[in-house]
Amino acid sequence: MENDLLDKIIAAEKEIKECLDAEKAKAREWLENVRKEAEEDFSREKARTTESFSETVETAKKEAEHKAALIVRTAEKQAERTEKVDDDTLRRAIMRHLHRILPV
Repeated sequence: MENDLLDKIIAAEKEIKECLDAEKAKAREWLENVRKEAEEDFSREKARTTESFSETVETAKKEAEHKAALIVRTAEKQAERTEKVDDDTLRRAIMRHLHRILPV
């Protein structure tokens, strides 16, 4: 009777151990799947972020080129207007502002 009870206890413990081992294996497999999914999500997000960054840089570059071209055109127009001013007009303008240039 005592051996029979001991055998049942040992059998129950084996069954419990097998169940625990099976659950541990399932948990490891689940964790591995979650890790793989997270890595894939990270890779996709990294690619998307890299592409977005490249697009942003390209847009900023185009805007900067456009602004620079506008500044150059404005400077060229101003230079053309300045070249057309005759000497007499320049002399009068200098005389009006000479007191700001030269110390008293």
